[in-house]
Amino acid sequence: MKEPPKSYETRGHIRPGDRVKLEDYVFSLTGIDITNSKVESVIINGFDNNIFYARLLLSQHDKPVDCPPAIALALGARAQAPIFAEEAVLGKAGIDVPA
Repeated sequence: MKEPPKSYETRGHIRPGDRVKLEDYVFSLTGIDITNSKVESVIINGFDNNIFYARLLLSQHDKPVDCPPAIALALGARAQAPIFAEEAVLGKAGIDVPA
């Protein structure tokens, strides 16, 4: 496991009510240090039991990283990165995509 971001180390752990940097929150959920990475894109790549799944493409990582979709969307929007959804996933969720 990678070392946590410096701000995470100084906090100890995240408690309800703490003001938390998004990078710290992502690390606490995924173990991924994104402080030196750029979000290249977000892919909504799964839908099962009414739950969406997402992946982040990060500049400092060789392969896509699984991430909770709300966090992936927040990071993608913050970075002004493109956000994609697989057509099959949207279809499975009952979302029609015009041709």
